[in-house]
Amino acid sequence: MTKDPLAAKKEALLHTVIKTIPDMLWLKNAEGVYLACNEMFERLYGAKEEDIIGKTDYDFVDKALADSFREHDHKAIVSAKSCTNEEEVVFADDGHRAKLETIKTPMYDADGNLIGVLGIAHDITKQKQLEDELRESEMRFSNSFHYAPIGMAVVSLDGRWIKVNQSLCDYVGYTPEEMMTKTLRDVTYPADANATADFRRKILAGELNSCRLEKRYCHKTGRIVWITLSTSLVRNKAGEPLYFISQMEDITERKRIEQELQLHASKLEQTVELRTQEIFAANQELTAMNEEISAMNEALQGTNQQLGIEIEFRRQKEQELLLREEQYRATADLLTHPGEDLDELIKIILQDAI
Repeated sequence: MTKDPLAAKKEALLHTVIKTIPDMLWLKNAEGVYLACNEMFERLYGAKEEDIIGKTDYDFVDKALADSFREHDHKAIVSAKSCTNEEEVVFADDGHRAKLETIKTPMYDADGNLIGVLGIAHDITKQKQLEDELRESEMRFSNSFHYAPIGMAVVSLDGRWIKVNQSLCDYVGYTPEEMMTKTLRDVTYPADANATADFRRKILAGELNSCRLEKRYCHKTGRIVWITLSTSLVRNKAGEPLYFISQMEDITERKRIEQELQLHASKLEQTVELRTQEIFAANQELTAMNEEISAMNEALQGTNQQLGIEIEFRRQKEQELLLREEQYRATADLLTHPGEDLDELIKIILQDAI
């Protein structure tokens, strides 16, 4: 009987698809005997299809693994539907190890009779590695989050606490369970609530990527707790906002020290101002004293000059008196000696009269 060309073409096409598909594909009968496989599957057992057909898994792998393969074959046959499982295998062609996601589906002919089990295995090694890395990363983040020495929290877009760590709970005096019943506004000092909400609004609007500010929380006991808050927004791949990540550091002690320093600086400034005024007043007093001393010096200089004039005047008078005295003596001497020249006496008298 001549084979239908169209059917032959379809069969050839199907055979090409099976051979080139990147996943492993095989067909076993109900007893686990291989009826067909593709080239990818040949690599698993390190044999050609013609050497695999007619054999079972026990001819290629150890009994424990072969039993596992048969168990999943039987499960698919009994359930009459596709069954999925994960398994780890070693490729015989190059010895590399791989994790597979295997789907086994019972196949039936046109009359509903069981032909066998069709298996398709997809290599999920890289996917599993990524999952392991992601899981490890999430674990590291979780540990860093919960055991961080500063407060950390995940906050919803409407200001509800989604996740908090112990440090934050210690700051405000509430347990993690109590925090879950509260909102961000509930623990925020009323005067700071609007500023915090405004920053969140700007981040959601894309005006800011993150924010950092100092604000106050209200402790469970009622006391004020100063913190430095850093907040950023987490978005999904589409850019839609998901939640806020916040970090808080207790700066209450720092604020107390700053207030004390400000008070000390204010007192110091007042002291300096007072001393400055005192120094200014002292300088004015010294200036006045210097001016008074200068005036006195000028007066003394005038007095000294006057005294000098008077002394000079008296010296001249004394010299004149001395001269007169000598003249008187000379006259008296002439008078007591009449034999002397009378003319000389007259000159003296005339000179004295002048």
